[in-house]
Amino acid sequence: MIPYVAAFGLGFTARKLRLIGEKDGNTLLRIYFYFIFPFLVFRILHSVEIGPDQIALPFIAFSLLIALFAASLFVSKKLSREKSKRVSFVLAVSIMNTGFIMPFVNEFAGETGLASLMIFDIGNMVVIATFLFAFSSYSATRSAGKTFKNILLSPPVWAIVVSALVNAFNIKPPELVLNTAIFLEKPAFPLVLFALGSLLEFEISDIRNVLTAVAMRMIAGGILGLLILSLIKLPSNERLVVVLAATSPCGFNSVVYASLHGHDAKSAASTVSLSLIVSILAMPVLLFFFM
Repeated sequence: MIPYVAAFGLGFTARKLRLIGEKDGNTLLRIYFYFIFPFLVFRILHSVEIGPDQIALPFIAFSLLIALFAASLFVSKKLSREKSKRVSFVLAVSIMNTGFIMPFVNEFAGETGLASLMIFDIGNMVVIATFLFAFSSYSATRSAGKTFKNILLSPPVWAIVVSALVNAFNIKPPELVLNTAIFLEKPAFPLVLFALGSLLEFEISDIRNVLTAVAMRMIAGGILGLLILSLIKLPSNERLVVVLAATSPCGFNSVVYASLHGHDAKSAASTVSLSLIVSILAMPVLLFFFM
């Protein structure tokens, strides 16, 4: 755990020493999302064999997010009358931070676990890149045009599509392409943890909303994940992926969407920050009991 916590802590320290600013952390996450993550997706998914148990993973992710979205939409109406706060609350609860759990899946389940996480993330990314983006955009502008445009311009989505086609038709990519992908993906785990650490905030606004959002994202999400696992039998690696994803912190995209569409970005950032702190503290305990 120490290398991962260290990368997170270095990001936080760099921000406090003013070596980097908030915009730099956002830029690092965008670099990861647009230029590094797609290569990681391609390298793992282009040759992965999707077994009968793994087929269920995208549908589990889809079910988790839709259930949390419906629950958070109902709860948000009880917490605030401000539309911007309600939308930010729903986004924070509904978006899983699978990027945060990737290093831990890699450490405890290896390449096989990462492949399962990528397959799980297909359902996660589809909901985030389409349904939740549309919800955020529509709540602000009543326009679906930007949603379609952003889906078409999303490199991770294209990486999934290309990987699926290469895998389905059993195409062997040139060695040069694979070596390039391996080289470019290497900064993935330390970069995302450093960036998330640099965005950590201790000044929490709307404490009731933030605490409720974190509890729903991690505790309610974990209960839903365990309920699904009690109904569907999965191997240990796939069970680890579902448990960690279901209890993962609030996704950074909730801040991006809130900022992009004029919702309460400060509340979203506070929720993400608190959920990251809770995850750092809870991850060793969760992994200990799971293993």
